[in-house]
Amino acid sequence: MNKNESGFAPIIAVLALAGILVLGGVSVVGAANNAVPGDTLYPIDTGIETIQLGLTNDPQTQLDLRTQFVAERLREAQQLLQEQGVGAPGIDVAITNLTKHETEINILVSQNKTLQTRIKDLESQLNKDRNGLESDFQKAGESLETQLEKAKKSKDLVEIDKLKAQLKSLEAQKEAINDDEDEDVEEIEEVEPEEEPEPAEEKEAPETKESSETKESSE
Repeated sequence: MNKNESGFAPIIAVLALAGILVLGGVSVVGAANNAVPGDTLYPIDTGIETIQLGLTNDPQTQLDLRTQFVAERLREAQQLLQEQGVGAPGIDVAITNLTKHETEINILVSQNKTLQTRIKDLESQLNKDRNGLESDFQKAGESLETQLEKAKKSKDLVEIDKLKAQLKSLEAQKEAINDDEDEDVEEIEEVEPEEEPEPAEEKEAPETKESSETKESSE
């Protein structure tokens, strides 16, 4: 984005927000904030987030907003998992949106080293939501494994294939969440300067027998 385009971004964001408020009203905006992927109002929720990001060029404000949105995506995925189960398509949508924000957070921190302390504080706040989702993933996996054992005993091939597919999907979702967390940890780790090796002491070359004899003859 060039300078002129970035200058118009806040104006466009304000007009977009005004349009949403006029068409939907404050109550609709409030309801959209509680929407999850798959709900009619969910695009309004993510649209408002985009507008919020467009209203600021301050790196720390951008970081705070994106971290807030990551936490919201984690809660959305957890809610969908609890209410609709592993097969809920909205879980993948939430994780995809989460990954996008995580990527932008990594870029912000890499470009602004002063944000490293801030991201560490924000990540500690995210741990509660992240751990809650991981716990639900664990419970869902155990439940699916139990159902799979029953299906194997009854030799229900259709059910076996269905449960295996759900387990595979669950593992992929868990891996996506863990990959995002690992990338954040790597990004915020401060690189400690390497210690310069001390210069080696110069040792005097031992006097050879030949040089000693030459020295004596010259005397």
